Amino acid sequence: MIKKLRAKIIMMTMSVIGIMLLIVAITYSLYSINGTKNRIFQSLEREISKYEERSAVTPPDAPTEIGKGEGEGAGYKLDVCVAKSDKSTGEITTLSTDVYIDEEVLTASINEILKDRKRSGELPKYKLLYSYADSPDAVYFALTDNGILASEVTSVWLNSLLIFGTVFAAIFILSIFLSKMAVKPVEKTIEEQKRFIADASHELKTPLAVISANTKILKNIDTGVNPKTSEWLKSTEEEVDHMSSIIADMLNLAQSEALREISKSEFDMTRLASQICLQFEALSYDKNVSLEYEIEDGINYFGNEKMIKQLFMIFIDNAIKYEPSGGKILVNLKKYKNKKIFSVKNFGTVISKEDLPHVFERFYRADKARTSGGVGLGLSIAKNIIDLHGGTVKVLSEQNIGTEFKVLF
Repeated sequence: MIKKLRAKIIMMTMSVIGIMLLIVAITYSLYSINGTKNRIFQSLEREISKYEERSAVTPPDAPTEIGKGEGEGAGYKLDVCVAKSDKSTGEITTLSTDVYIDEEVLTASINEILKDRKRSGELPKYKLLYSYADSPDAVYFALTDNGILASEVTSVWLNSLLIFGTVFAAIFILSIFLSKMAVKPVEKTIEEQKRFIADASHELKTPLAVISANTKILKNIDTGVNPKTSEWLKSTEEEVDHMSSIIADMLNLAQSEALREISKSEFDMTRLASQICLQFEALSYDKNVSLEYEIEDGINYFGNEKMIKQLFMIFIDNAIKYEPSGGKILVNLKKYKNKKIFSVKNFGTVISKEDLPHVFERFYRADKARTSGGVGLGLSIAKNIIDLHGGTVKVLSEQNIGTEFKVLF
């Protein structure tokens, strides 16, 4: 219970913090990328302004094709190709002397820019970033390879991911420590509750034993004065037995829940299940319930044999107890890959959907389907045994089909 509580605290904490960190990381990354892009566009605009002020064009001197030079990131010198388009003739001229773009690509790029009429932007088809400016006689264009931006984007995302992962891991470790502190009061309360149940059970066993012994003595004495006396004594004896059974279950549950580790050994689960089914044949016959079982041969299991025996007995006894006269119980034990599957199914009773999530809770009994018998500790004990063995249990209950408890080891 404590482990599950800690796990829930950690999961809820990390979910909230993880979402917040993710939002911060994405916001920071987008802000950084947008800032880088803006700085590149500003650099392109400055390059245009340089050429707008010139009256003549210097002939190119061993220029480098754009994207193949060694241009640097934002804030540094970029490989920028500056060109102009004459408004009267439509002629396109490359103005930059150190960088050029293939003529066909340059023409197509400029036509696309003029079509969109955005002052700056990206041309994914040509892997270019651009900015342009109007003048009375011509339109000036500055273009650069978008590989610089792609590199900056990759760098920003990797840095954000690294920071996010580091902070998330640090908070996760801290949350483990804090969750341990948070559940300490709860753990203390539960331990005190278990201790109280165990102590109370021990203390009650003695007076009940005395009452039981006295009742048996009185039954053997002649009680002819009042014919009802024998009936009262019998009723008292039955209630004492019932109370003794409840106390034994409470003590058993408290002891099993206090265990952190259990002794385990390999045993023949097939033999164990077969013996238990044979033991319950008389009880099922007495209640006019058909007990059928299909137990696969050669199933061995590494666990606590005494606990597994108790587990099998709880489920079979429970099924017989709540199956109407004339009904049928089916017990099944089989192997599937590396799993052992034990199931008990009765066909005459159904647990409502509202009650299903609570069937393994202490002292819980479904009002509609579980109206007689024990006090609701058996299934709690069974669930604890399953947990101690690292198994799982499923409950299926539908009208006209019945109720099945299926345990996987």
